[in-house]
Amino acid sequence: MGKHEWTTIADAINEEIVPALGEYADDYDVNEIADRFLVFDGRKFRPAILADNPDIDEDDAGDIVADEFWRIVEQCEKSDDDKLEDAIAKDVEEAWDGEGYYEIAFSDGGQPWTNEGPLYLENAEELADELRAAYGDATETHLPYAEKVEAEISAAQFRAIREMLGLSQQDVADAVEVDRRSVKRWESGEYPVPDDVAEWLMEEKASADYTVRNVVKDILSSEFPPATVSLTYYRTQEEYDEHGRDDGPFGISNANARRVADALEAEGIACKFCYPGESESVEQAKRLTR
Repeated sequence: MGKHEWTTIADAINEEIVPALGEYADDYDVNEIADRFLVFDGRKFRPAILADNPDIDEDDAGDIVADEFWRIVEQCEKSDDDKLEDAIAKDVEEAWDGEGYYEIAFSDGGQPWTNEGPLYLENAEELADELRAAYGDATETHLPYAEKVEAEISAAQFRAIREMLGLSQQDVADAVEVDRRSVKRWESGEYPVPDDVAEWLMEEKASADYTVRNVVKDILSSEFPPATVSLTYYRTQEEYDEHGRDDGPFGISNANARRVADALEAEGIACKFCYPGESESVEQAKRLTR
C-alpha cells in the first residue's frame, strides 16, 4: 500500500484496492472495503487508521496500513449468494436483448439446460430467474450462459409442450381463437405453427416452469421440509372453477401438480393427490398447483 491518499473513493478502489486484490477482486465487496478502510479528512481520502493515529511513525505507516487493509478485506468477502447474484447480473447484462426466445446452455459443451427448447422471456428479470435455476446444476467448469435465438417450433415439439402443460387441443384453439381443426393441422405438420401461436405457447410454458420451480424451491428451502405434501387434483373444469385459484383450463393445474410431485419425490418427499375437500391442507395445495 504505497499510496496513502486519493481524491475520490473511486480512485482508491481503482488504483489501490482492486489491484491489491488482483484476480480475487470479484470475491470481495470493494465498496465495503473502501468504506471501512478510508476516511475523508476534508481534502483527500486517507486510510482511517492514519487519520485516527496521527503520531504513527512514517517509516512504520506502510506496514500498519497494509495490515489494517488485509484485516478489513477478510471481513468483506462476499457470501456465496452474493457471488451468485453478481454472476447472474453479469450474465443478464451480456445476454439480454429484449423480449423473445432465449436458450440456456452450459459452457463446457453447449448442451441446452432445458430439453423442451428455447424459453420465451418477457423481461430481464425472467432471464435472471432462469439463470438462477440453471446455476443449481453448475460446477466450476460447467457454467450456464444465455443467448437470444430465433425459435421455430416443430409440429412434434408443439404437441409435446401442449401435452406437458396439460392443455387439450380445444384449450389451445379457444385461447388463440381458432377452430380445433387448425390445431390438429399444426400438430400433424400439415401447416406450420404460426409465430404468434408459438409465442403464446412458449409464454404458457415459461409461466408453468416458473410456478413449478418456485413451489419446489419454497418447500425444499423451508426450515423443516415436510415428509409428505398434499396436492389438489381436479376432476372437471367446473370443479376447478369453483375451488381453483386462477382462471384457465384445469389441465394446467393438474399438470403442474404432477411436475411438482415428480420433483419433490426425487428429493425424497412423498406426495399424495387429493380431490378438493379431501385434504386437510387444501389452501396449501391450491398454492402448489397454479
